[in-house]
Amino acid sequence: MEVCEMAKLTQAVERKAFSAAIDVALKHINKDREKGLLQIVDLAQKFMGDNFQAAAYDGARKMIQNPDQKWMRYVNRLLNFGFEAMLTGTMTIRKMREVHQCNIPWLILMDPTSACNLHCTGCWAADTLPVQPLWLLRRGTGCDARSDTMSCR
Repeated sequence: MEVCEMAKLTQAVERKAFSAAIDVALKHINKDREKGLLQIVDLAQKFMGDNFQAAAYDGARKMIQNPDQKWMRYVNRLLNFGFEAMLTGTMTIRKMREVHQCNIPWLILMDPTSACNLHCTGCWAADTLPVQPLWLLRRGTGCDARSDTMSCR
């Protein structure tokens, strides 16, 4: 076996082991969030090694063990939002795809158009002339933005 092939095989095995370990840690997050997050930090330190200083890993552990710490409250909110989006959001998207017979994206980017009148500093919409109606800008997308249902063709 060549050295290159051996390196590829070693990397594939390491990735598989790391993936399995992360899956176990993520399952623990549902049961015991602190324990699961601590396992993820331990795995990161094991696989990332000295890419970060030991103090960074220790700081992450300390943060996880203090549920009142502001960053931990943020992480908890983010995880709760993520689980809710995954469970409820995915079901809603699939249902709406069937109802409307078109693709419903999992993420919608809100982007101003030339019809925006806020004139925020640095925004391209503030410098765009002439002002075009929103429905005209949607032309060619396969959706009729003028209707209340925004039906897709």
